[in-house]
Amino acid sequence: MIPNTSNLNFTPDIIILVILFGLVFYGLLLGRNKIKTLAMSTYVGIVIATELGGRLADLLASKHISGLSNNIVLIILFVAPLLILEFGRREHHGRGSKHGGMIMTLVLAVLTAALIISSGLHLLDPETRKTILQQSALATAVSGLRGWWIALVPLAVVGENFIPNRD
Repeated sequence: MIPNTSNLNFTPDIIILVILFGLVFYGLLLGRNKIKTLAMSTYVGIVIATELGGRLADLLASKHISGLSNNIVLIILFVAPLLILEFGRREHHGRGSKHGGMIMTLVLAVLTAALIISSGLHLLDPETRKTILQQSALATAVSGLRGWWIALVPLAVVGENFIPNRD
C-alpha cells in the first residue's frame, strides 16, 4: 500500500534541512577532499551566476527564447558548475581521507550547505525571496548570515590544510 502524500507540506525549511543533512552525510561518506571540492565549486557557481546570469537572461529575452525566467537562468548557472566539477572529477582509485579530520569535514559540509542555500536565495528575484523568507525563519537566518558563509568557507578550506591527515 502506498502512503498518502497529499497531506505533506514541503516548506522551505524542509528543503533547507534536506540540503544541510544531505551535505553533512555526503561529506562524512566521501571525506574532506570531496567537500572541499564542493565548497570551491559553490564559489565558482556564485561568481558565474552573479556575473553572467542577468546578462544571459537579458540575451535570451531579446532573442525571444521564452520559458526561462531570470530566476531559472540564475539557478542553472549556479548549479551547473557544482554538477560539472563534482561529477567530472570522480576518483577511480579511492575515496580520499574517509575518517581523518571528521570534525573539519562536518564544519566544511555545514558551511558549504549554508553558502549554497543563502546564495540560492540571493539569486532569486526579490519578490520570490521575500515570500520564502516570510515563510521560513530558518531561511531568514541562513540568508541573513550570507556574508559570514562567504567569508568562512574559504577560511575553513585553508584552515583544513593545517589539520594533519591520518590516512
